[in-house]
Amino acid sequence: MATTVWHEYPETSPPDAVPRLDGADTLAQRVRSMELVRQLVSEIIDGDGGQTGSSLTEDEWAQLCRTAEAAESEESAIAQIVMQAYRLRAGGDASLPSEFPSSPDGSGGAEVSLIDWILVQQSEPEATSVGHKQPVEPMLIPVDFCSPPKPVTVPSEDENWPIPVESGAGPANVTTEPTARGPWVETDLAHVPPPTLQPHMQSRRGQAPSAAIPSYPRSRRSVVKERRRQRWLTVASWVRNVGAIMLLFVSWQLWGTAITQHHSQDLLKSQFEAKANHRTLKPAPGFTLIPATTRVADPPQGTVMAHLQVPGIGLDQFVVSGTGESDLAKGPGHYLGTAMPGQAGNVAIAGHRTTHGAPFNRLAELSMGDPVYLTAADGERLTYIVSAVPIAVSPRDVTVLNNFGDNRLTLTTCNPEYSAVQRLIVVAAYLPPGASHPAPIAKGDGKAYALAPAETSGWNTSLIPWVLLELGALVALGLLYRPLSNAFGPEGRWLIMVPVWLALLLALFETLTKFLPAAV
Repeated sequence: MATTVWHEYPETSPPDAVPRLDGADTLAQRVRSMELVRQLVSEIIDGDGGQTGSSLTEDEWAQLCRTAEAAESEESAIAQIVMQAYRLRAGGDASLPSEFPSSPDGSGGAEVSLIDWILVQQSEPEATSVGHKQPVEPMLIPVDFCSPPKPVTVPSEDENWPIPVESGAGPANVTTEPTARGPWVETDLAHVPPPTLQPHMQSRRGQAPSAAIPSYPRSRRSVVKERRRQRWLTVASWVRNVGAIMLLFVSWQLWGTAITQHHSQDLLKSQFEAKANHRTLKPAPGFTLIPATTRVADPPQGTVMAHLQVPGIGLDQFVVSGTGESDLAKGPGHYLGTAMPGQAGNVAIAGHRTTHGAPFNRLAELSMGDPVYLTAADGERLTYIVSAVPIAVSPRDVTVLNNFGDNRLTLTTCNPEYSAVQRLIVVAAYLPPGASHPAPIAKGDGKAYALAPAETSGWNTSLIPWVLLELGALVALGLLYRPLSNAFGPEGRWLIMVPVWLALLLALFETLTKFLPAAV
């Protein structure tokens, strides 16, 4: 690949150039004081490269300088003196040039061609004609340095004067050939324009100016791909966040609700012990249950009414009144309408198996003959013995809560674990004080109690507005998370944003727990 490069002479002379002076006498005197010119002329005349020292005396040198009295400029004066030196060396050989050519190619520009001519004569002192001199050896310059639109510099022989190469300015023969360092452009340093140091070039002194990283315009296809990628990343992040919230909700159901349930049990224990301290103890001999026909008012829902213990499965819980979701969140709940603890009939109690502390989780491990202890609020401790293996029934089968004419304790929970498609039933017969074994449990359907409406059988649709409001707050917080994090800073993000996130999540989890159908 060939690249065309236009080179021009600098309009200004180097700093060490001799300024022109008017007047022949002044020019002759000026040239006479130039030791470098005198040394050059002496070497030309002697022909030994200056090995034997200068052979010009002061008078001879003065006579040579007088030959330049008619010169119009000091460059012409130097040229005439050098030409005269060559004539003296050749002994007046007529083959020497009678006048200095205007330029190496005869096109004009004597001031610069003088330098080229002297350089040629120094390298080839035996030459007889300037027109047959060899050209100055060109310098190889990388082709990338001449490619637009980035002008670059090429170091000159002067370490302090890097020379730039501009591209696309005019005709010049430039060739490109591969080398060990890459493609190079052949150019002549004598025709390189004045220097302009570019910021991305490194000078020969090893000083590397700061280089700006070039930016290239991206294609439309790459922009579209980048936007599509950003959209997919956004969707993936939202899916990830939603999935994380769902996992957190499941974790909250399994373990988080147990924290609140244990706290509620501690409060119920304190309340139950306070009631027991003011009870009137009844003598054990002759103790009888309250007749089933006696109407005993249920205590307020959510208040403690009994203490349930099953040593075989490590169960030790305080029972509250009612089987609503808020009641069962505190512990096992007594079915309103069934027999009260200490009353003849069927005392029915429900409890969670997988959530809210899972008090009835191991209910299926009970076997016939295992004791169950139920302490009433008046302080009487009643003993029941498991009389049948646990069985599973439909959630709609409420006949297990009927009055069968015997004295029993019925424990219910969901079945299987993590599901509410069935109800697991455990029946224990009452063991009177002093008896060795309980009476057998009765068969049949029994007589239904007037049960309170079931509050755990469906969706709590009244909480839909609260669910939507808390979900909307979480979405808004997710959209504003980045701006708010930048506004609060790293410390504010942890001290402000994280507590807000946790508070909203806990509120949503509590609302969803009450909103979803209960699984006891």
